[in-house]
Amino acid sequence: MRFWNVKYCVGPGEYSTYQDLVDQYAKEDEARRVASPHKLYLAALFSRRAEMATIADLLKSKGFEIVARWVYGGEDGLTREQIALLDLEDVDKADTVVSFTHERGTMTTGGGRHVEFGYALARGKRLVLIGERENVFHHHPAVRVYPTLGAWLHALCRE
Repeated sequence: MRFWNVKYCVGPGEYSTYQDLVDQYAKEDEARRVASPHKLYLAALFSRRAEMATIADLLKSKGFEIVARWVYGGEDGLTREQIALLDLEDVDKADTVVSFTHERGTMTTGGGRHVEFGYALARGKRLVLIGERENVFHHHPAVRVYPTLGAWLHALCRE
């Protein structure tokens, strides 16, 4: 998995790999984080599914429940209509929607993650952005923005 050992910025002048993060957080008080499983929906481009599966596994190892079935192939064989309903059902199950964005100006196809984000905003879900803001709704006061996954995980450990 190419992202497992890539260095990511986790703070000013601090870099870590996903493996380092797993090792670091595994040493911390597991009871504090697992006391009540938190349900997460991961929203990202479908082309990032393999990366999201790796991230989902990391988050599950931290006691989170991942309710985004698309990450593990839950949409395979379904019609687009069925996929739309399945994804919104999963967003409804989530406590928090974590949306992975791209640098401004990056050309991407599809936009389901933006619909999922807006739906979650309308439903009063907690919203986390990993990456740069991409649209006006990412500036909503309910949205928490982190430059990297590591920065968000670090912030969670301080709560």
